[in-house]
Amino acid sequence: MHVELRANTLWRTSIDVRDGHIVRCVTTCNRGASARVLAAGRWGFYARSGETDPHTLIERAQEISASLPFQGAVLAESPCHHVDKPSQAVYPPHTTEIEEKIREIRTLVESSGIDENPLINHYYLGFNDYYSMDLFENSEGSHIQTEEAATGIIFALMGDYVREGFLIAPYGLEFLSEERVIRKLQEKMNTFPKKVGSPSPGKYTIVFAPEITGILIHEVVGHGLEADKVLRGESVLADHLGEEITSNDCTCIDDPLLENAFGQYSYDDEGVKAEGTPVIKKGVLTSLLHSRETAGALSCNPTANALSESVLCPPLVRTSNIQVLPGNQSTEELCEGADIVVDSLGAAELQYEQDVLSLVAESGNHLVEGYSVRNVNMRINVNEILSHLEGVGKERELVTRHCSKGRQFIPSSSLTPFLKFSEVEVLS
Repeated sequence: MHVELRANTLWRTSIDVRDGHIVRCVTTCNRGASARVLAAGRWGFYARSGETDPHTLIERAQEISASLPFQGAVLAESPCHHVDKPSQAVYPPHTTEIEEKIREIRTLVESSGIDENPLINHYYLGFNDYYSMDLFENSEGSHIQTEEAATGIIFALMGDYVREGFLIAPYGLEFLSEERVIRKLQEKMNTFPKKVGSPSPGKYTIVFAPEITGILIHEVVGHGLEADKVLRGESVLADHLGEEITSNDCTCIDDPLLENAFGQYSYDDEGVKAEGTPVIKKGVLTSLLHSRETAGALSCNPTANALSESVLCPPLVRTSNIQVLPGNQSTEELCEGADIVVDSLGAAELQYEQDVLSLVAESGNHLVEGYSVRNVNMRINVNEILSHLEGVGKERELVTRHCSKGRQFIPSSSLTPFLKFSEVEVLS
């Protein structure tokens, strides 16, 4: 019988600012634990909030396992680890006074110049941080204790248009004083163009900024290579392992260790050590993303991609952080021969039944007609888009978000450059 125990203590702070006024401030602390048992090819999982006896968790997980039909689950081998990893936060969120957090938020507002900007009528800033202490143990002898922190800001700036943004990093309050946070706010306060138009429906060659290429690669490559989908026959991309599927300028890595990434981790939720998995090398599809169970089913090595929203949820196979290595073209070179450049994403939705990713380009420029574009609807076939990659830029940007699968939300980041694609369908 294989047994996994997980326990967690989580501190959170949430502060809302509207037009310079603190309107909400909440701090919480929660505890939880779970047991997962694999016996006779059947998983049993049991979780509880609050203080819980581990023996009780294991007993209940065993009972659940025994009550389920045979699943045929087999785990790939993985070394055991003995680790005690502290947080890298200079100002750990759970020990930083709330007054200091409020002071830093006010300093950020002042430094960015929101209050004095004539284009902004109203604004909202949401500050959130957390500090997590996690313990993982299994019957193979692993004992992994980690501490993680994250601090982030979400904002909405309202004037003639609404501009939104989200930034977060895996450490403490020092994040708010970073230049990139102030720069991101100021970018969203730039003067809006007066000459705005909409391209006619059709197919275009488009250069996408990292804000869009990050989510595109995350959805197409990351989710497309999760091995549980392969076992269910839901991944067309995986049928081309070992084949050239895109430009040889493209190398893509699923990278849990990505520096400064929201979603960074050293060990996954099965205790497998994270090292990063090259999934595309110079255009060739090279690997799937695995849990120990999918690796066992497909006779592969686990890739540390078993992740869960919390200890109260069983881990699923999940893409982590995605990075595309920089190419050799400047943004100006990429734009040569392109029809449109898109610099900001409004919304995105993946329609799994139709293998279509729907995007709304918040802003950009029609390079041929010479006007700015706003809220342009685009539709991308996820099974074909990589074959239309025509250029990879030098400049990359780290973009953060949350990712949903199986009703579980986990942190995720992408580090991608500007990418140029042909045959992109514009709807309106």
